[in-house]
Amino acid sequence: MRFLFILFFCLSFAFTHAQTEFEAHENGLIYSPEAMSKLSEIVAMENQQFRVCDLSKDFKSNLQTTGYVLKVSDKHRKDLARDVKASIPLSDFLEKYKVELGDKQLMVLSEYEGYDGEMISELNTYPAENSFYISKDEIQPGKGNPWMMRDTYGGKIRLLYMERPMTTSKVPYKYARMIQYSECLVDTTATIHPKGAKESYFNFSNKGKKLKQGQLIQEISSKFGKEEPEPKYGNMGEYEAYQEDLKAYETEMFAFAKRELMGNADFDQLLKESYEEALELKMSSETYERYVAGLLSKKEALQLKRNRIVVGSCSQDSSPRYHAMDIAQLSAESYSWEIFLRAHLDIMNDNFRRASDGSYAWGRRHTYIKELEELDINVPDLLLGITLRTSNPSKNHYYGSIRRVGRAIAESKDLDVFKTEILNAVGNEELDDYNRLMFFYTYASLQYNLDMNQEKEFNKTKVEGVRDLLPKHLRTIEY
Repeated sequence: MRFLFILFFCLSFAFTHAQTEFEAHENGLIYSPEAMSKLSEIVAMENQQFRVCDLSKDFKSNLQTTGYVLKVSDKHRKDLARDVKASIPLSDFLEKYKVELGDKQLMVLSEYEGYDGEMISELNTYPAENSFYISKDEIQPGKGNPWMMRDTYGGKIRLLYMERPMTTSKVPYKYARMIQYSECLVDTTATIHPKGAKESYFNFSNKGKKLKQGQLIQEISSKFGKEEPEPKYGNMGEYEAYQEDLKAYETEMFAFAKRELMGNADFDQLLKESYEEALELKMSSETYERYVAGLLSKKEALQLKRNRIVVGSCSQDSSPRYHAMDIAQLSAESYSWEIFLRAHLDIMNDNFRRASDGSYAWGRRHTYIKELEELDINVPDLLLGITLRTSNPSKNHYYGSIRRVGRAIAESKDLDVFKTEILNAVGNEELDDYNRLMFFYTYASLQYNLDMNQEKEFNKTKVEGVRDLLPKHLRTIEY
């Protein structure tokens, strides 16, 4: 029964959002003129602050080196352990175990925070794109054993051999300034969801009906006295008509509550108590939050929404994106810039948790780069700043999804500026190999989306020309 419910739930989202996503306001944007006006004021102040702030911070690249991934039969495990411990020379190793060297790899160490708060160290290799979880003490910059034994697959032990110890380098000033601009705009001291926020897999809860917020909604509905429209799922036309009827019904009921019920002592008390309860329990519904925004304040509704982490139930479930859009809209209208930009970037990067996420659903999720461009943000520096990777960012630094940033750039009015900057970065020998590779991936995503937007086949020839700008050992990278 639960499976059938989730299937129906997901299909209903597919029906709803097959053609479009967020509704545009009269300004052609997903945020109201009021919100955009307030945001523009804040951006002007943020840009001025960046011009006078300290730009002396040095950003460092991720630890990286070059080396090889080798595979040896598991039957040699004891000898391998002994030879690895003794730092056997590579030439002796190849001769003894009769294995081929294979292609040289870029090896990059990344560290990130897992869902339960623990720090995870991961070693990735390119172009083979292997991934290895390691303990931090296995990597000692500037020294250490060049060998590491890893896991076993298909009777083969994988080993890593590093040509030289892992090192880090200073990110050139031009790119460091982009990182710093992104940290200036995307407040690194803030998070969308405060500590203790609770996950919500759906926008409703049976428990919620027993709470004071449920009582408030029931009170409004009963006093309003009109029947809610019956859902219709027969075809797209019927469903869209139902959605329009439901929207009109909710608008009318909200107007009734504000006009007829506000000012009544009992109703006002229930509204106050229900808000306090929802805040304490960190549990609320989208419908209740809408009433709080209109009957109390947008700032108080924002706090409720931030306490609720919406997790998508399937690929078609757009509720996490709608929740983030509501947070961004309320943040804009209540001058909460530090929350707004993170929420909008989450929408652009599709940075949400889902129980499953098939690639067939990705195309319907838009990037909304236009909204950022309308705010006089230096969008090229912002997006390239969150594309660059560094080993010493500020806490809560925002990293962009390469695939989604490339798609956003394909829709940008500054496309030519982006292309020039990306091509220069891919070929810049002063920039570390890993960041050059990230810029190449961004260009590949950009070109793919440009072709898709024009309903053409992906022109790989243009991407292969850019790939030739990479260091020699990365020129066979897939994209």
